[in-house]
Amino acid sequence: LALLVPGAAGAQERMYFPAREDAIQPILAAIRAETVRIDISAWYLTERLISVAIADAYLNRGVPVRLIGDRASIFEIDQNTRREFFWLAERGIPIRLRYHPTNHPTIDHWKAGIFVGQRLVEFGSANWTTFELAPDPSNAANYHDETVLFTTDPALVDAFSTQFDRYW
Repeated sequence: LALLVPGAAGAQERMYFPAREDAIQPILAAIRAETVRIDISAWYLTERLISVAIADAYLNRGVPVRLIGDRASIFEIDQNTRREFFWLAERGIPIRLRYHPTNHPTIDHWKAGIFVGQRLVEFGSANWTTFELAPDPSNAANYHDETVLFTTDPALVDAFSTQFDRYW
């Protein structure tokens, strides 16, 4: 991503604060640039632009995708997340669920995208929802104070990839 700046040990890093700046576009750019594999873990996923980009990568460009979601957020908490997961499943996206019905709060609370060929990881506090990834100019006084970090730091990319593989 052109938006990344040099960090420690040659890593590229870029932090977004979505209350003031759009983090949806950089996520879309990473999805569209990936050619090897996209691994995503999401508590909430409601941003349709992201879902469309994921489906396009998988269906039209042949990029493998693995998506981990949480049983409770999909089936009990958020009908919009359920809609997006079902929409992606209908398009053949491989999905696995974290399932711990008696061990609350052991949930899939990750908000991360791993872009394997780019050796890039995106993570932070923001769910992949419009109101957590981009500012709302109509409601500037009441916003979600979230973070989104993109990094190519090899230690972080490898740690996220290893943990994702364990969950998968």
